[in-house]
Amino acid sequence: MEVCHSAPPRARSVDHNGSASNIRASATYALAWSAMAKRKAFVAYGVRVGRHPGVYSTWDQCKAQVEGYARAQFKGFATTEEAEAYVQGRTPAKKHRVDAAIPNTQGIDGHAPIIVYTDGSTLGNGRDHPSAGYGVYWADPAHHSLNRAERLWQGEQTNNRAELMAILTAIKLHPDKSRPLQICTDSLYAMQCLQTWMPKWKERGWKTLLNQDVKNRDLLESIEAAMNTCRYRPSFTHIRGHAGHHGNEMADQLANQGARITDT
Repeated sequence: MEVCHSAPPRARSVDHNGSASNIRASATYALAWSAMAKRKAFVAYGVRVGRHPGVYSTWDQCKAQVEGYARAQFKGFATTEEAEAYVQGRTPAKKHRVDAAIPNTQGIDGHAPIIVYTDGSTLGNGRDHPSAGYGVYWADPAHHSLNRAERLWQGEQTNNRAELMAILTAIKLHPDKSRPLQICTDSLYAMQCLQTWMPKWKERGWKTLLNQDVKNRDLLESIEAAMNTCRYRPSFTHIRGHAGHHGNEMADQLANQGARITDT
């Protein structure tokens, strides 16, 4: 389901004649904007035209990209896949809403994927000495010896870095690189970095649209190098955090354990 095709126009968007059609259009956009802000069921928001086009997980993030931006185009969606397809200008295959949280089990070339769940955690966020950790949980019990609960020792102690480190660790631990690897994460930030933003950042010399240095470049480059060692490029599935999904809940527990590890 989707609503809201553009940001509400500013007052100057109504022509000097103040025609009834323009006034009605302004009212329609305003109502759509209000509906988007109030709706709670959206999983992702796609910004096709705005300050930083991409997929966002909250209305506030989406609003920051389109409010006051001339001719902005954006929509809210029930799945991340639909939002990504909208941003890329294509039509996604119709799926039942819960499919966004169900890993693919068909695989590639007849090879069933190996499914892994990753998560990051930061304790004491906003305080003087936060501590971040990450968790890696493998769906197949045969691979549980590869589960990890680790502390993030290097770099800023942020949740985003922990999420990326979990993904990097999962790829490095991939037990059979001749088979597809499906990484299930609740981090839209990580998915957007690796699937949407990174190619553009690389073209600009690892600079954002605002000509600022890209954060977490070291981890992103390491993940890219690790993915290139796999026969099949790892795929990503967005899992809604804290929604009762066993694999995600286990990865979350491991990440919290990792964040509590002390340097002793």
